Amino acid sequence: MVRNVFRKRGLDIPRYYLYLSKTKVGMLYPQIPRNVVRSLETEMKASIGVLQATIRGGKRPDDTDLYLQAAVVDRYLVRHDQVGTVTAPQPYVKDVATLKYGIVSEYAADIAFFGGIVEETKLGLIGSSDSMVGEPQRTETGHAPFYYTLKFLGRAADADATSTGSPPYHSYADAYEIALNATSIAAKVQFLGRVLHSEPGLLIVTPIYVAVAD
Repeated sequence: MVRNVFRKRGLDIPRYYLYLSKTKVGMLYPQIPRNVVRSLETEMKASIGVLQATIRGGKRPDDTDLYLQAAVVDRYLVRHDQVGTVTAPQPYVKDVATLKYGIVSEYAADIAFFGGIVEETKLGLIGSSDSMVGEPQRTETGHAPFYYTLKFLGRAADADATSTGSPPYHSYADAYEIALNATSIAAKVQFLGRVLHSEPGLLIVTPIYVAVAD
């Protein structure tokens, strides 16, 4: 678990990351107009002061730039009305929920998964296991055909668009239940992510970050 030490001063900025996608930040950050980036970075640097990054149980390279860029992406998306909540989703979703999480594996395929129920909506956050921070729990599902579904979900999480296809062998709802049953650690988290799939009672999101909620 990585700890971000911020002088928060009223800003909604994560302190303890469980998941942080360098790929998604690196994809979205360059798309923000440069004058807006400069304005947001100046605003945040003045507000949060000195940022440090440490990891429990060992050392980690200073990822200050990544954290600042993630904060800029977060602020830009929210300010431009592209961000909703689990119960009222937009192309992006930012919310707080108590979710079970870990790395769900089947043979050589795996995904990072966070899941739980928000009001009456089943929420699943699906991303690359490489973006998990620290040493999260890893669990084999014991569902042989799930390998192909995991491969599909992993590719969908990396794509820059809402998924239009369906997973092989298992539906999104089936995949959610299998992954949820394979995880046991739970935490109250805050997250920002892009909607992959939405249907009544089920929302699948690929996260930009997931952090422990204060």
